Amino acid sequence: MRRPRNGSEGGHRELSVVPQRLVLLVPEGYHRVMRLHRYRPIACAAQLGLVAGVGCNVGELGRPVPPVEPPVDGSPGKEPSEWIAFDSDGGTFNRDIYIIRADGTGRRRLTTASSVDAQPSFSRDGTKLAFASDRDDGIMQIYMMDLATGVLTHVTQRPEGAHDPAFAIDGTRLGYRSGVSVFTATLDGTDERQVTDGTTCCAGGPFGAPVFLADGQSTIYDDYNAIYSTSGGMARRTVVKPTTGEQSHPALSADGSTIVLQSTCVGDDAARSLWTVPATGTTDYSCTGGQRVSQTGTDATHASWGPSNVIVWGSVAGGSNSSSPVPSSLVTWQDGSRRTLTSGNADDRNPSWSPTGTVIGTW
Repeated sequence: MRRPRNGSEGGHRELSVVPQRLVLLVPEGYHRVMRLHRYRPIACAAQLGLVAGVGCNVGELGRPVPPVEPPVDGSPGKEPSEWIAFDSDGGTFNRDIYIIRADGTGRRRLTTASSVDAQPSFSRDGTKLAFASDRDDGIMQIYMMDLATGVLTHVTQRPEGAHDPAFAIDGTRLGYRSGVSVFTATLDGTDERQVTDGTTCCAGGPFGAPVFLADGQSTIYDDYNAIYSTSGGMARRTVVKPTTGEQSHPALSADGSTIVLQSTCVGDDAARSLWTVPATGTTDYSCTGGQRVSQTGTDATHASWGPSNVIVWGSVAGGSNSSSPVPSSLVTWQDGSRRTLTSGNADDRNPSWSPTGTVIGTW
């Protein structure tokens, strides 16, 4: 049985060194990391890339202090009702986790490590945030942050890495992708279980996060070109039939009736578009059997479903799944109406919608 390294289950980490990195933007919003042969000491929570509301006075690791990074738009602090977490290069080519209110105000940087931090995912009760990072050994693994204190837990230590985390319905386990399969583990990284059978059409993916259903047994996941559901070790059921293009990264509506996924469709010049399909039954092909959500002429990826039937995703104008001519912005859709939530020179991707009433640190 594996245990997290560096005493992370207790919320404290030993003095360590982290290699400095040069981070370069590459297609699909991911980064190539080049190690430099210089090291710098890490001695406090803020330097470890924890929540900006946690300070680093000597001997007071993890003790909350006032936020050190104000909101970008200058809006005053207040009790939020909904947040969107996302990853961004901040216009500086260092990818970190950011948050923004659902109305587009209060943008703040949540992690500050000189590493790739990406693919955030809120817990169902809004008290924790999981994300993927290469901060310890250059391989993407799953980490979990306590949003009240900023305490960070190193969850996975898989040799092949792990990405795209998602919390189980009851909040006691974390799901993620590693290789071609879906796994779950308890929040401290122990009791890891393989959920899917490893059958795949496309070993290279990329694959999206698993989706856990309210019954506590069923999991919806993608095989890059199709969407499937499995329950309690039973044979998988087809939700969206396979095609020669991409059909991946499913997200479930709050009522569990509908899935939104990203697809490559004829006429979109290799760009990905977002479509909604029923979560029950089987859809032959999302591009013809579903409802389009994203705008034609954009590359739309990694959707997240929020309350009141709102969907948010990363959108590149004129982009495709092999090139991004301009930075990605966050765009929302509700009942047929789209709204651009972020803009500027930052590359904003992979959003996750918080539960209503989520409070982050002292913000």
